[in-house]
Formats: sequence, structure tokens, C-alpha cells
Amino acid sequence: MKVSKVLRQAKAVIATPDKWCKDFLEIHGRHCFFGALNMAHHGQHVWTTEAFALGEKIAAMIALPRRAGISDITAVVDFNNAQTTTHEDIMNLFDRAIAIAEQEENPRISDAEYTRQFIESVSTVKTQEVATAK
Repeated sequence: MKVSKVLRQAKAVIATPDKWCKDFLEIHGRHCFFGALNMAHHGQHVWTTEAFALGEKIAAMIALPRRAGISDITAVVDFNNAQTTTHEDIMNLFDRAIAIAEQEENPRISDAEYTRQFIESVSTVKTQEVATAK
């Protein structure tokens, strides 16, 4: 499954403030950022090795500022659990992660490559038109 799809599903898990929490992967049916990610990934709030690797990738992608010596994943946990972090902040974090994932999944080709492909497609059409006209 594409990372962007997992992120969209995770965002849906905590789409409203009453479904989001701090300090726990899950408590009373509410989930933190990574608890929601785990639910979207494999249907449980607990970590699996594969889900943790995905979490590390996503945390590195969004690259939150962090203190020296802590991991990217800890930076996201700290952000989720910070007293000043709001549900809206977490939704914005998901939006940022989704945009980055989609960009990685669908890289924009260079202008030179686009031009090459366009010229190639026009040449193919012209060749077909000439063949049809004969």
C-alpha cells in the first residue's frame, strides 16, 4: 500500500478532536499520530516491525525540528504530546506528510524529459498520420 494512502487512512482515524489523544498510542478509542498510523497500517494501535519502519520513514520525511540525540520518530511523538499542540496541528502534520509522500510517489519529471516525451509523442502521431494518408 502506498504511504500516502496509509497516511490518508490514519488521518481519517483521528479526523475529529474527540478521536485524537496525547501520551498514548490508544486510550478509550482515541489515538495519537502514530496510534492512528498503526491502525491504518495493520488494524491495531500497537507497533509492528514493519509499522515502526514506516513510522521512521514518515517521521524523517516530515523532518520536525528536534533536540540533538533524539530520533525523528521521537520528535513527532514529542510534537503530538506537547501541551501546545492542537488537533488542527496534527491534521496539518498529516497534510504535510501526505503531500510529501505523494510527491515521492509521483515524482515530477524534469522539463527536459517532458519536452523529450512530448516531441516523441508528436512524432508518433505525425508518423501515424502520414501512414494513414497513404
